[in-house]
Amino acid sequence: MRFIRVKMPLKGRCAVSLRGGTKHAAVIWPVVLVALLVIGTTATAADRPAAICGFTTDIRGVEVEVMKPGRYVYEMFADKWVEPKDFGKYAVVYYGEKVDGSAKGKSWKDDESRAAIAKYLDDGGTIIVAGDYCLRQLMGFENKKAPDPLRARIKHMRKLIGRTKANFGKAGKRLGYADDAGNFIVTPEGQEVQKIADEYRAVFASVKGLATVPIEGKWEARPLGAPGGLTYPTSFPNRPKLGKPVARRDGLVLFDGEAKAVIALGGTLSDDKCPTGAVRMLAGELAWHFE
Repeated sequence: MRFIRVKMPLKGRCAVSLRGGTKHAAVIWPVVLVALLVIGTTATAADRPAAICGFTTDIRGVEVEVMKPGRYVYEMFADKWVEPKDFGKYAVVYYGEKVDGSAKGKSWKDDESRAAIAKYLDDGGTIIVAGDYCLRQLMGFENKKAPDPLRARIKHMRKLIGRTKANFGKAGKRLGYADDAGNFIVTPEGQEVQKIADEYRAVFASVKGLATVPIEGKWEARPLGAPGGLTYPTSFPNRPKLGKPVARRDGLVLFDGEAKAVIALGGTLSDDKCPTGAVRMLAGELAWHFE
């Protein structure tokens, strides 16, 4: 924990001491915003980040809708492969939509990978796979007559949050809009995305030992002491020079109390009755206002 010590020794000036050094700064207002920096406790040794792996479209959606709002610590592996033997570095391993890019063709079907995954789950880790196709790529087709016990321990999300958002975007369907009163109205498409996001958030919230970003500081208004001797100027250092008023001239009489003025638009721009376009545009503007 670190403290900031503030003193008010002189008129209009303050001294701020940060460990070994002291600096002076002018005080403009009697009350200023002071950052009370309390260095929060960082993640404990038991807390680990999340590994977010899979197709770019899907994991970007997970990042925006789940990881950032939850303030989770995570590493992104777009179209990259993380070896099962390295899963222990992470509290949760997520694979979404499909195995592609440099990871294409790799799976968890071999005995070495299955053994590493089983140990990871036994040690309290969590594996989440989103999408039926991605699960088939990683674990093979499901044999309902002889269920795979390892497959059953993996949390399977059938709906893809990133792909769902992308499909709505391609179809030109908005997730929400602001009405005339400034209220944000969520569309049925937006409600569907929120429903999927809530399911994802609930699964990630159940992960044990998932590290989060600590809140390190808070801004508060604190008075530093009595007001200093700062004074404000009461006169102009350079007085402005006021010009002479422009003499009023006779203007266009629109209404003299007897007859209402008639705005004549005249002919075309080439007509003798309307020699310039500017005059005709002025007449049109006046006519619009009076009508």
